[in-house]
Amino acid sequence: MLSVSAETTVFVPETRFVVPVRAGKTGRPRGRLRPDTEPEAIETLIARLGAEHAQPVTFRDRSDGEPMTSRFVFVRVRAETPREEWLIAEWPEGRDEPTDYWISNLPADTEPERLARLAQLRWTIAGAVLRRSGRQPRPVPLGHASAKRESVEDMAPARRPAHGGQGEA
Repeated sequence: MLSVSAETTVFVPETRFVVPVRAGKTGRPRGRLRPDTEPEAIETLIARLGAEHAQPVTFRDRSDGEPMTSRFVFVRVRAETPREEWLIAEWPEGRDEPTDYWISNLPADTEPERLARLAQLRWTIAGAVLRRSGRQPRPVPLGHASAKRESVEDMAPARRPAHGGQGEA
């Protein structure tokens, strides 16, 4: 589960990734898969689907025992590869637009309750670790080559000098 920003681009599931036909008789044959459509920003895709596509999901109980429910949009997309993944957008009741977005590589038959619970759990854990280290959680843009590395580093506690001092003199 990876938290992403609204500006992250994805391909709709109908996108086909194909090897382009060779233009001439010279040169190397093409081997890299290319999409047949342009990517679309997550916020544009979700806005096009609309709030009516959001479904209420109870994903856990609060500390007082009451269930926590929010509205989520679940869409299969292709992020950076031809493989389909889940795009999860939390769209709370009364809001004009979604508040959080995640990409997940869980199987297509994963229940919405599980997707929502894991998305919220990932955010809760990352936020707690970052707040403990004095930093604020932030989404990592999926398009960056270092997205996975950055998200792991963001979750790691702040490093302290080995000698236990406040820094160099």
